[in-house]
Amino acid sequence: MKTSINRESTRFYVTQSDYEHLVSNPSAVLVIQCSPKKNNHPKGRYKIPNNVAKQFIKSKQGTHNWNTHKNFKQDSIPIGLKDYFSFL
Repeated sequence: MKTSINRESTRFYVTQSDYEHLVSNPSAVLVIQCSPKKNNHPKGRYKIPNNVAKQFIKSKQGTHNWNTHKNFKQDSIPIGLKDYFSFL
């Protein structure tokens, strides 16, 4: 049975904690519900398979924001994740 790791945000947003949950739950998918208020991100939902989510997060680790805040956020749909986003 697949589980999900759920996050609600006003934009695309992932954290070190999300990554650790994905690693410890290899069958889980990452679900991000985006409900923007003022930013440019469209309203919708990401449903990202575990291996894709882990790979994406790993690509952000080591960047300035990740090293400082242990997260990555974006006001638009990340290019590599467009196929996993559904508009609401």
